[in-house]
Amino acid sequence: MDARTVTKSLQACFRNSLFQDARNLFDGIPNKDIIHWTSMMSGYNSTARYFDSWSVFRRMLNDSVLGPNAFTVSCALVSCRGLGCRWGGKQVHGLATKRGLVGNYRSIYVDNLLMDLYASTGSDDGPVDRDACFVFEEMLVKTEVSWTTMMTGYTRSGDFHAGIQLFRRMLREEAHPEEMLLLTPFTCSVAIRACSSTGCLDMGRQLHACAVKSMVESQSIRVSNCLLDMYSRCLSFNDAERLFEEMTERDVVSWNTIIGGIMRSSPHRCFRLFQSMQSSCFRPNEITLCSILSACIELAVINCGQQIHAAAIRRGLVGNTQVSNALIDMYGKCGSTLDSRKVFDEMTEKAKDVISWTSMMNTYGCHGKAKEAIGLFDEMLLHDVPLDDGVIVGVLTACRHGGLVDRGLEYFDQVVRNRGVVPSRQMYGCLVDLLGRAGRVDEAYAVGLTFDADEVVWSSLLASCRMHGQLCLGRLVAKKILDLSPQDKSGTYVILAALSAADGNWEEFAGIRKMMKRSGNATKKQVGCSWIEVRDSVFTFHVGDHGSHPQHLYDKKNLKAGGMGEEMNPKFIAGDKVEVRNEDDGFRRSWYEATIYRSMLRVRRYTITDTTLLSDDNTQPLRETVDWNNVRPRPTPVIVSDAFKVGSEVEAYCNDGWWIGKVKDVVKSSDGGVEYRVWFPESKEEIEFRREEVREHLDWIAGVWRKSSINEKNEEIDDDGGSATELSVGQQIEVSSEEEGLIGAWYTARLLEEDVGGKYLVEYRNIRTDDEKDFLKETVDSFHIRPSPPPGQSATFKALEEVDALFQDGWWVGIIISTQEEKEEEKDYYLVYFKQTNEVIKFSPSELRLHHEWIHGKWNQTSKVFFNCNTH
Repeated sequence: MDARTVTKSLQACFRNSLFQDARNLFDGIPNKDIIHWTSMMSGYNSTARYFDSWSVFRRMLNDSVLGPNAFTVSCALVSCRGLGCRWGGKQVHGLATKRGLVGNYRSIYVDNLLMDLYASTGSDDGPVDRDACFVFEEMLVKTEVSWTTMMTGYTRSGDFHAGIQLFRRMLREEAHPEEMLLLTPFTCSVAIRACSSTGCLDMGRQLHACAVKSMVESQSIRVSNCLLDMYSRCLSFNDAERLFEEMTERDVVSWNTIIGGIMRSSPHRCFRLFQSMQSSCFRPNEITLCSILSACIELAVINCGQQIHAAAIRRGLVGNTQVSNALIDMYGKCGSTLDSRKVFDEMTEKAKDVISWTSMMNTYGCHGKAKEAIGLFDEMLLHDVPLDDGVIVGVLTACRHGGLVDRGLEYFDQVVRNRGVVPSRQMYGCLVDLLGRAGRVDEAYAVGLTFDADEVVWSSLLASCRMHGQLCLGRLVAKKILDLSPQDKSGTYVILAALSAADGNWEEFAGIRKMMKRSGNATKKQVGCSWIEVRDSVFTFHVGDHGSHPQHLYDKKNLKAGGMGEEMNPKFIAGDKVEVRNEDDGFRRSWYEATIYRSMLRVRRYTITDTTLLSDDNTQPLRETVDWNNVRPRPTPVIVSDAFKVGSEVEAYCNDGWWIGKVKDVVKSSDGGVEYRVWFPESKEEIEFRREEVREHLDWIAGVWRKSSINEKNEEIDDDGGSATELSVGQQIEVSSEEEGLIGAWYTARLLEEDVGGKYLVEYRNIRTDDEKDFLKETVDSFHIRPSPPPGQSATFKALEEVDALFQDGWWVGIIISTQEEKEEEKDYYLVYFKQTNEVIKFSPSELRLHHEWIHGKWNQTSKVFFNCNTH
């Protein structure tokens, strides 16, 4: 069998993965020549069996008298490259040098493979491999592959500037200016990527011109995509868009690149590009979805993120680790921890990586759910998940938000001692902030001295010194900040001035203010802002805004009605007995007894010790820091005559706190006493309480206890001698809903019959059954039913007047924020603000009516009651 036939047979065996047959065929050849050896090595390399190929090469050197030729050496170098075996490559290099197979006109591909081997395996002599440079400089003839291989080596090692200089040298030494012979698509792509990494926009534009002149851009979509990426990374988004529009051919990479680039400058425009991509029949992949989810995070639009989540489900990409991590991050930063956890739990253990765990932990941490974040970290330790700086910083941040200082210190010590983690500056900085916020500023300062702390760490500690009134230590910290960053003085001087004022050192305060004045613009604080999403729009609020949002009008109404001002809020001192409002999900409208531990009036906060709630380890009372507007004194016990009436607003003692609800029914207890069935709108529960477990709900306004508006109206109606109006069959009524998203709305209905036990059968006038054939019928209780309001409504309304607006077949309570006089160009419309949903909607006068309350069988116009009861 001749060599050519054997070679074809070996190729067929390797092509069909018949490795043993190939080996048997090879071993059966009595007199092997260099072609047989080379064919066997090439076959193993083609199937990535590099070790077997290297073994054949070693066997040839030991068993055969034949010396390797250039093709054999090339196969051996490919084996070393695949194995990452640098020392083997050096041996082959020496053998090739002895046989004259390098540095000449006939061995260019051997030289190129040597350069690629040295550049890819690296060495200890710096970012650029000397052996690769030596081979390159010794070459007599350099092809485009030679130049590109060396440029790739530079860029792979991070020396992008050297890669750009080599490209310039190639054009200067080798290329013909009028033909650009060596400017191939791959060479051009490597040079463009080097410009992207260095941010060298001018050189990138020159490369673009070269690519156009040599027709490379029009011939290769890869070059166009690299140019798109270069312009985006260099923040030249107009050039990127112009190039994208001029591209005659696009692929998914093109769309991903332009979407990712535009996301950095105009996140809202990414959604239009995403729609255009789909309408152009391109199928988004995981990179596309991750870019769009990043835009959702930037704009804080969770509804768009949910749509992308649905698209990922349809395309089967939810199981992708990268997409799942992006979804966890998006939901977390948009405020939905439940959705984040749901995505996390749906991931398989194999799909979860350290980023998955870190994202979920950061989500809990930034929302103040320290207990959940710590539980997740303990689960990580149990599953032996590798820890990195991000994970440790995440758990320390969670401990910081939850005030769990000792737990945070325990974790820090555990990962350093038991896991061998070397603390980074970021970890130390988080530890400093953890101690500082808890008031242990001396310990935080000592930690800051143990590492090379930057101005960010010291600024965090300075803020803690201000919060806890540590003036002396604050001066030391401020000096360190000014030494590190003398140009950025603004925040440091402001906090120093506040510390001096808090300490009563007005002379020092005046001196700091003079320095601030001399510094001019250097001491201007950067304006902070936050934003919310309302009806697919994002509203931004800056510090110092006055009246720029409808919520401000609602606050003005409250101020007008009650005369409330923050300066009138009483200042509690350590030891005062108070009640603290809980604003956590599931606990809203509840108050818990506590004692003031520390007053921080300059930051309008109090550190309190709960009377009934314990810390996570159940060893001591819970201590936390709360805003001043969530604290009130304990109400003075008031003896109420016999009973609360149905509809009265009360506070019932349940689960260690006082919960606000409404009396729904009064019943006789088994011992002959009175019990109250109280309805809690927050949890949608009805619970019966004894008389001693219920007290009247009072509002703490401007340092004075006042009756709630509902109870005040009840008393006014009782004084007028109001009596309940009987409802009759066939009467037109209105029914309220308790369904999620519909709470607060009243729907027009007709009373069909009164059922047993105070229930009523009603038929809605604008809500139909699922099959749309009949009007919906439903049984409701007396608590959710009322007659239709009196007719003869006003055709005009005033600003801040409370109205009912007809929206989505129901009447919703809102406030007029724009009258006809204020909107001359739209005389037929009013703008109404709904506090419950934080929405502003335009209505015609026919869709509005003055808001009335049905209390004890009488209609009462709440606007009049609300404004007249507290006009002093």
